[in-house]
Amino acid sequence: MARPTWTEITETAQQPGKSWNRSDILNFHYFNPNGLLAAKAVIERRVDILVTAGFLPSGWYYTAGSLNQYHADQIRKLSSKRRIARFDFEYAIKMMEHDNRENAKKVAWAEEQFLAGNEYDNDAVPRTDYSDWRL
Repeated sequence: MARPTWTEITETAQQPGKSWNRSDILNFHYFNPNGLLAAKAVIERRVDILVTAGFLPSGWYYTAGSLNQYHADQIRKLSSKRRIARFDFEYAIKMMEHDNRENAKKVAWAEEQFLAGNEYDNDAVPRTDYSDWRL
């Protein structure tokens, strides 16, 4: 199979190809509008709207918003390396997928509560589920 072009990786691909190498997959998630960092940006915007509206406390920026950047930074750093260790690659991708999935659940709950006119209740926030996480 031919190596994917830069345009395919960063713009046109809907998901990473099965024959792509680690660098191509990391570049996909870093640059492509269908990648993990783009999905994180959508979650960050949703959190910002709810915090700005006064529904969520500002601490959500640290847990689900723009100040929770560790795994995104790992993908950024790894995407610029020539050689990428398998463990570092898998850890960064899987943890970013997990964070996006869990944060999307929490933000969806918060939006539902906001639209229903309910008050924010920290004890009712869905807790992070690590039972489905495997490396």
